[in-house]
Amino acid sequence: RDRWCINPSRQALKNNIKTLLGTYHSELARYEEALACGEQVTSVMNFVTKDNQKIKWTQDLLRYFKNKQVITFDENGLRIVHYRPFAKRYLYFAKELNWSRYRLPLLFPDPQYSNILLGVSGIGSRAGFSCFMVDQIPDLDLIPKARWFPLYYYTKAGEKKDGVNAETRQYFSYSEKAVSSEEVFYYIYGVLHSKDYRSLFAHNLLKELTRVPKVASMSDFMAFYEAGKKLADLHLNYESLDLGLLPERVNIEAGEQGNLSDKEYYRVSKKIKHVGNDNSVIKFNAHITITGIPQQAYEYTLGIGNRAPVEWVMNMTQPKVDNKTQITRDPHLYDEDPKYCYHLLLRAIILACETMKIIQELPALAVGEYPSVAKSVQ
Repeated sequence: RDRWCINPSRQALKNNIKTLLGTYHSELARYEEALACGEQVTSVMNFVTKDNQKIKWTQDLLRYFKNKQVITFDENGLRIVHYRPFAKRYLYFAKELNWSRYRLPLLFPDPQYSNILLGVSGIGSRAGFSCFMVDQIPDLDLIPKARWFPLYYYTKAGEKKDGVNAETRQYFSYSEKAVSSEEVFYYIYGVLHSKDYRSLFAHNLLKELTRVPKVASMSDFMAFYEAGKKLADLHLNYESLDLGLLPERVNIEAGEQGNLSDKEYYRVSKKIKHVGNDNSVIKFNAHITITGIPQQAYEYTLGIGNRAPVEWVMNMTQPKVDNKTQITRDPHLYDEDPKYCYHLLLRAIILACETMKIIQELPALAVGEYPSVAKSVQ
């Protein structure tokens, strides 16, 4: 039910959910009235409206309907979701309207609970290996067949628990030092970006759950930890990256027409594209062209289709109207800053280049011990 439960605009999402629930309850009242009048309803699905612009029925929602369950709109259900790489959206997070939430309610119980998840592509992914880190609810298709491992989890009573178990901490410890949960967590993220690791275990990464070796020395462990922490800071805080880090060769060609403070000046009306076959040039919109984009900006890839960050932003910025529901999804409405999407594209270039710098500085992978079973977050 992505069309109804996910939208770049918080207000649009709220309106959509209220429309859906309003239709649900009006149909429920009509159903109860029909039963009270002695009408034989042999098929609930045949009884209810099929208007795609008012509601989307699923087996779960029909079950609630048959049980005459009232579903109340919850303001706390409006959450941020990492929908695709570098494309955040608003989500209505509620068991009645989400197909499956798995164990996410234990990881992000309410908006005030913080967490960080490390995701790896799962067994059978045809897009190659990907990993990513998020501090918001991840969508099922953020990375292919993803498995997510938390730094923390929460009990039903709201108590924070360590997501890295004692056995894993012990496994990665050295005689010089016992390592902490955070050190293990970010060490793993650093190793997963190692070219040596991805080359050495390329076959395994496609056929089994990711396993991470213990490197031979404490100094190498700390080097991978520090790199993983830097990568995490980049990938979690990409929306606030300093635009001054943009490579010097990148040039912005901005047309003179229009008001630079006008939202329309930075608005994208159709898919952002490269100019011809030259991926060093991007036509953002009628007013803005970005040139001199280094090839390094395309070397870091992830997600379905193995796209670079800048390609994800290009693909996810165009406003769309869904044919069935007529719901509008306009990425420009995610943030109040009219330059948000434009700056996001520039920051995607920065993120990829800075990521590659960190990857290139990683030490050689000298494996000290390779686990016979997955050592990861529990």
